[in-house]
Amino acid sequence: AMEANEPKRRLIRDAKALAKLRKITQAQMADEMGVPRRTLEEWTQFRRLPKAPGTTLLRRWVEQHREALPDIWP
Repeated sequence: AMEANEPKRRLIRDAKALAKLRKITQAQMADEMGVPRRTLEEWTQFRRLPKAPGTTLLRRWVEQHREALPDIWP
């Protein structure tokens, strides 16, 4: 089960790192994604993993903001 969830875990780690680089709060990040802050908190602390819709929101958010930081993001 852990191996099956690794892509989601990596996506969450990327999202957390990107938010840190952008110097935004979890509340701002959740607002940009359109999810409750508490939900995002559960994901970022790995207490819960997002289901398909949440994974899609995270992926889109990461892709959108990764483009804004091309010099910093590998």
